[in-house]
Amino acid sequence: MVMKPGPISRALESVDRTKGRSLVLLLTPQGRTFDQPLAWELSRMEHVILICGHYEGVDERIRANDVDLELSIGDYVLSGERRLPWSSWTR
Repeated sequence: MVMKPGPISRALESVDRTKGRSLVLLLTPQGRTFDQPLAWELSRMEHVILICGHYEGVDERIRANDVDLELSIGDYVLSGERRLPWSSWTR
């Protein structure tokens, strides 16, 4: 399932973005690897908007028209979901 471009575009339009002080990042395996220098660069931005696809990802029109940078969090795959009771988080 690919995420539709309409809802994502409307969400991006509803945010007051400052030119040169905000970035729209798309999390993808082929993106630039997130590392400490990039973390410092992003910390100087006023707004950082993360788009996270699920299953098949995001419609290509979003990638082409709205995304400033594709970002990868590393060489591994996260899948599935395991919910733990809140009490187990505090141990």
